[in-house]
Amino acid sequence: MGVAVSDRRIGKCVPVLQAFAWLDGATSVELDHLDILLHVLWQRPEQRDAVKVALASVNRGVAGEVRTICERLLDRYHAAKAGPNFAGEALQIAADIEQAGIEIKSKYGGKMPDRVKDRVRGYLGELRGAFEDCRKNAKI
Repeated sequence: MGVAVSDRRIGKCVPVLQAFAWLDGATSVELDHLDILLHVLWQRPEQRDAVKVALASVNRGVAGEVRTICERLLDRYHAAKAGPNFAGEALQIAADIEQAGIEIKSKYGGKMPDRVKDRVRGYLGELRGAFEDCRKNAKI
């Protein structure tokens, strides 16, 4: 399902993007600030996934890439946690989270300005919590 975005809605997105950038400590809107559009471009809840897919096709910089990695793993973790075989899947999920952490650190660790580090810290914290929960609940 596509989402039609009118010129008027696009015009209303500009101050939202500017406010998000300002709250993030940036002096101008950058690619990683496009994440906020996920919350303003859809008109009906069922359109949210289409907006998410469209935004995923845009290179949103380091913060966006790290966020995408974290969200993918967190979605997998939450789906497994709600399923009947979490203990059986937990060890593999923990290993995948650990590998993603290594990848994030090696690929992006030295390239993140402080404001970006602050921005992704929450995602990484959630990922760390999921990792610990998986390790605790893994059937060995």
